[in-house]
Amino acid sequence: MNRLLVLPVVLLAAAAVAQDKDPAYHPTELQRLQLEVLQKDAIIAQKDLQAAQQLYQAKLAALQQKADEVKHDNKWPPEVNFDPNSLAFSKAAQRKEEK
Repeated sequence: MNRLLVLPVVLLAAAAVAQDKDPAYHPTELQRLQLEVLQKDAIIAQKDLQAAQQLYQAKLAALQQKADEVKHDNKWPPEVNFDPNSLAFSKAAQRKEEK
């Protein structure tokens, strides 16, 4: 009967020890520092990208504003479209009326 009590206690203790020995993976100090530097570089690059996107949007808005001025100065109708890629102005396409 003693053995019946000892076996569950031994199994529970072995399971607890196995859980405590879950391997932890730790890089060396040098590897950790290299990872930190690369992480910070990525964060800086992300901030640079965001700033570049904001600048792009501002420049695109300035281009559209200048195109609107050109349309106004030339007394073109408001339906005239501006293509910022080719810098071309064109008449808006006529939409077919549905019957």
